[in-house]
Amino acid sequence: MAIGRGDIYEKLKELITITERVRENTEEIRELKKEIIILRKDTEKGFSDSKEEFRAFREESRLSDSELRGDVKAILNRLDVKEEPSALKIQLAEHRQREGKGMNFQKNNSLINPNPPISGGIFPFFIITVSRWIA
Repeated sequence: MAIGRGDIYEKLKELITITERVRENTEEIRELKKEIIILRKDTEKGFSDSKEEFRAFREESRLSDSELRGDVKAILNRLDVKEEPSALKIQLAEHRQREGKGMNFQKNNSLINPNPPISGGIFPFFIITVSRWIA
């Protein structure tokens, strides 16, 4: 079996073609690896952004102590200014019911006290309530 120059030439052409295909495939593999790395980074960034957004949302939904105190003081100021008499009447009625001395309401929400206090009465309760409002 003699190998001629034509056969060698054909085999070299096949070898060059195969080498070019390997290079192309190697380049495609590199590009795909780069894309995979980019996708992983984007995914990790997306998760970290989501974590930060969740943390921010959670922090926004919580009230700080100072905000909560401010809200409570605003409510108490409103009670002091606008609704103090009716709020005190309701608290007095609740206090009296706990003591067993019932108080009744008329239709206009004013109290009817069948047993008005002679001594002591609401004054200690009023001081405790007001001191809670101020604090």
